[in-house]
Amino acid sequence: MAEAEKDVQSHEISPDAEVAIERITTAAAMDSFPDSIILEVKPGPTFLLNGIEVPREELSAFIAEIYAPRSRKVLFARNDAERSDAVFEAAIEAARDGLEEAIASIEPRYRPGSGEYVGIKVIDPAAR
Repeated sequence: MAEAEKDVQSHEISPDAEVAIERITTAAAMDSFPDSIILEVKPGPTFLLNGIEVPREELSAFIAEIYAPRSRKVLFARNDAERSDAVFEAAIEAARDGLEEAIASIEPRYRPGSGEYVGIKVIDPAAR
């Protein structure tokens, strides 16, 4: 697997965990996450999580519900090349809010700790 370029932005959740946004240049990075969930932004705009359409206003809550019981809190995101950056960035913010909500719903002693990756891996359109 090629080394992915990183443009990491962090968002503080608690003193011990944060949601990172990482831009990856290869889709091969998904291979290390066999139970991957992929957020796709399609024309319309339409928001899909592993092919299931989710209304924009329900995206954060839906992601929180999915990720609360999951031990691995990694979401992949892919932007359809025809969509505007503003629509995609809004979807990423909704996803980040959902991951934060999922972590907040976990009993504190079971929350991800310092150094544990919680984040969104944005797949570069050229990596398809």
